[in-house]
Amino acid sequence: MKLIIISILLFLIGCKSQEIKKFSIKTINEINTKFSNNQYQFPILEGKNEISVKINSQIINDLLDLDINKPHQSIFENKWSTEENRMPSLSFLEYKINILNSKLYSVTFDTEGCGAYCEEYSISYNFDLLNGNKIVLDSILTENGKKLFLEKLNIQKKNILKTTIGKLKKEQISSTLENDIEDRIELLENCLKNTFMSSFEYLDFKFKKEHIILFSDRCSNHAMRALDEIGEFEYTFKVDEINNLLNEYGKQILVY
Repeated sequence: MKLIIISILLFLIGCKSQEIKKFSIKTINEINTKFSNNQYQFPILEGKNEISVKINSQIINDLLDLDINKPHQSIFENKWSTEENRMPSLSFLEYKINILNSKLYSVTFDTEGCGAYCEEYSISYNFDLLNGNKIVLDSILTENGKKLFLEKLNIQKKNILKTTIGKLKKEQISSTLENDIEDRIELLENCLKNTFMSSFEYLDFKFKKEHIILFSDRCSNHAMRALDEIGEFEYTFKVDEINNLLNEYGKQILVY
């Protein structure tokens, strides 16, 4: 009898282990053969074939502007430098996996986009591994939760701005040198007047094991970024903190 129970337990543990190992990452590393300073890496999700293919295709189409089902030599060919166009759309690409389990896949890409000018930025993608659908913030919150979560974000953003402005004003009083503190203060004070966020549309976010981390744009444009004391805004919440704002779907994928 004991032998039967042990066998059942081992079988269940084995099944659980297979469930966890259902998905994995294979990294593609490529260097542009004609312009070796263009170096790229991309995570190919492997596991449940139809879900992995769906997710990989969505990211490649959105980030690399490539239809994976059409003939191509490299998934990066629409973004790197060519003889006809020496300015790459993306000058490099790196990634970091935030979480990969049986429910969620969250990955963040670091890159530099080039157009009229080049500027580094990060972008995250979050997917439901049960169906391969991209997760948007609106889909995991109740109607009241959306309103309350936006309020939390706006309060945090205002506090960050007010704290930074206060530090700059103290620095201005104690400084004996001519500098650009007044311009830096003015930039943030103007931002404070227009700080209200009314939707999640332009927020980047990523999931970690027990946290959700969100990002909103900086106060400055490209020309004024040297004066920007804050840069991109970052907001971190423990999942437990916002559990009461989540709908059933949100709890299903985020709460362990």
